[in-house]
Amino acid sequence: IDEPFTAMAAGGDRGYASRLLRETHMDLGLAGRTALVTGGSKGIGLACARRFAAEGCNVVLAAGNAEALAAARASIAQP
Repeated sequence: IDEPFTAMAAGGDRGYASRLLRETHMDLGLAGRTALVTGGSKGIGLACARRFAAEGCNVVLAAGNAEALAAARASIAQP
């Protein structure tokens, strides 16, 4: 899995890395656990929240912007 990160560091195809990470499923054994994600309305916080939700976690989001937080929640809740 180091290949996409190497490609990104070298200015390569960021879309490739993003697609690979979305398509890769890791079972981290977190199903049923609770994950608190700060900065969860955008960027890496939102990406982490989505990954935790995909793993079966109960996700608690925190962010400074209520509207962005509501949009993030809605985007994670969609199947």
